[in-house]
Amino acid sequence: MKTLVPSQKSSYDSLKTNRKGHYQSYLFPNLRVTVVIPAYNEESNIGETLAQIPKNISNKMEIIVVDDGSVDKTYEIASQYDINIIRHPKNRGNGAATKTGLNFCKKINCDVVVILDGDGQHDPKYISKFIEPIFKDSIEFVIGNRFTSYYNMNALRKFCSKLMTAFYFLLLRKKISDPTNGYRALSSKVINNIGFESEYSLTQEMLFKIIPK
Repeated sequence: MKTLVPSQKSSYDSLKTNRKGHYQSYLFPNLRVTVVIPAYNEESNIGETLAQIPKNISNKMEIIVVDDGSVDKTYEIASQYDINIIRHPKNRGNGAATKTGLNFCKKINCDVVVILDGDGQHDPKYISKFIEPIFKDSIEFVIGNRFTSYYNMNALRKFCSKLMTAFYFLLLRKKISDPTNGYRALSSKVINNIGFESEYSLTQEMLFKIIPK
């Protein structure tokens, strides 16, 4: 594990760490996969989230936790795992933490980036399902859908999400089943060629910049 507090003078190259697995067979051998996990005060969830990430994804998989200024034991718990940790000196929000992770991914030249939250709502066992369309079908962007059986959403959140689906359909003329879902995967083409600017509405910015009109 190595740690970096981002600043204008920081060098992301010093963070490069290979994750050592013990599996002889990988689902995506030699594919440079990076899992980005923004986390803020997630001491109750971050350990389990990291422990559940499958070790047979790729022999070149990196895991990055972006500790967004946590004041609990998020950093201490994450430090127990063979991963990279980037720390924000103060809390800046989920969008800013995700953006920091994506900027790191540009530096290490990865093939696929998977983004999942550190609060336990995104099941890491589905990581391969996000990677597969990009690896096999040259898809550039994959977004999760919480309206499937694995995720229990209360009635109010489900109603609000349905409204957002209709709203984005009107704007983008594309049906996106769960447009506010933060569980996503992006190809290297998207990471390297599209600049994300927002730190507060990054989830929405991705949709408008990636999905063709």
